[in-house]
Amino acid sequence: MQEKFANKIKAQNKKMVEILGSSGIDVRPSKVTTFDFLALRRNDKISKLLNKKKETNSAVIYSDYIYVLREENLAHKSKRILYITEYSIYILHHATFKIQRIIPITDLKMFIIVKSSGTLVAFHFERE
Repeated sequence: MQEKFANKIKAQNKKMVEILGSSGIDVRPSKVTTFDFLALRRNDKISKLLNKKKETNSAVIYSDYIYVLREENLAHKSKRILYITEYSIYILHHATFKIQRIIPITDLKMFIIVKSSGTLVAFHFERE
């Protein structure tokens, strides 16, 4: 399942680069093709992390700052980095890049995007 998902993402990325590249738009892989908004694929700490987790060749799908809201106290929010590769979802501390959680991408059951917000997303995982 992971391989099928990874191949689909790579095919979409290749198609996007072909379309945008022919129009003269800058198609740096970290910005256009994978939504790596923090450009973490070039970060030394992240490279070491991926080496340790044996994900050196995995595609970066997404990276950005997020706020984690807890159901029991919605007023309290904590800033984190959401870093998604083709195999795992990482929740990192926003300042130190220390791993808070690693969740295999196959455990992602669904995610919900709130239409009225566009920035409010809920992730649901198999094991939690």
